Amino acid sequence: MKLPHFLPLLSASLLSISVGSAAVVVSTGSTLPSNVVFSNVATSTNTTISWYNTVSSAEREIAQSFQASSSFTLDSITMLLNDSGSSVGNGSGTGTTNTQGATFTVTIYSSTTNRFDLSSTVQTVSSQTGTLPTTGFTGANVRGNYITFDLGSNVALTSGLYYAFAFSFPTAATDRSLQFVVNGNTLPTTGYAYTFTNSASSPGSWVANGGNDYAFYLTAVPEPGAFALAGLGMLVLLIRRRRGMLN
Repeated sequence: MKLPHFLPLLSASLLSISVGSAAVVVSTGSTLPSNVVFSNVATSTNTTISWYNTVSSAEREIAQSFQASSSFTLDSITMLLNDSGSSVGNGSGTGTTNTQGATFTVTIYSSTTNRFDLSSTVQTVSSQTGTLPTTGFTGANVRGNYITFDLGSNVALTSGLYYAFAFSFPTAATDRSLQFVVNGNTLPTTGYAYTFTNSASSPGSWVANGGNDYAFYLTAVPEPGAFALAGLGMLVLLIRRRRGMLN
C-alpha cells in the first residue's frame, strides 16, 4: 500500500525551514551559549567601558572589530557585564529603572581593514533592534554575568573579511548605561574596541581603543546538514510509525 502524499511534502518542509525576521532577544546568565565559534576570552574583569545614552551627559555607542577566521552565519553576540553593582545604570536606582526595558540597536558593519573607522569602504551589513529585559535586570542581579544578544535575523560572515558589531541606545534617559568588560589587545586576529561619543555641542566619531578589545563571544547557526539529518531522522520515524499502523 502506498504511503499518503503528505510524507513527501513533510520531507520537503523539514529540509527547507525558514525563519522570518524578528527582534533581537536578550538573555543573561553565568554560562556561555553553545556553539561559540569566535571569541575574545575575558582574562580579567578589572577594566570596563560603558555604553550609554544619558540626559545629563552624552551618547556613547560601542563597537568591536574583528577579522572572521572562518565563514559562518552569525546567530548571537555575547558580552561580559562588569562584576560590580554598576554594571547596569551605573548602580543608581533611577539608572537601573531607565535601563531596564530600553530599546537598543545592534549594527553589523563590513570593512576593508580592521580599522573600520579609517577604512575607505564601510558598509552596513545588518541593523536590528531589541529591548533589554524589563524585570530583574539590575546590577545586583546580573553583575559579572554574560549578556547574549540573539539576532532576529542571522548574518552570513565570510572568512578573511573584516567586520564590526556596534551597540547603541537611540533615546536618552537618566543614567541609561551598561558596562562591558574589556581585555588587553588579545584577539587571535587583529581587532579594536571602539567608542563613539556624541553630544549636541560636539558631534562625535569612532575612536579605536588600541590597547583593548571587549570580551565577546560569537555563536554560529548550525550547518544546514545538521538540520537536514534531523529532518530525515524525523521522517524515518514517521514512515516507520505509519507502516506499523498499516500492517
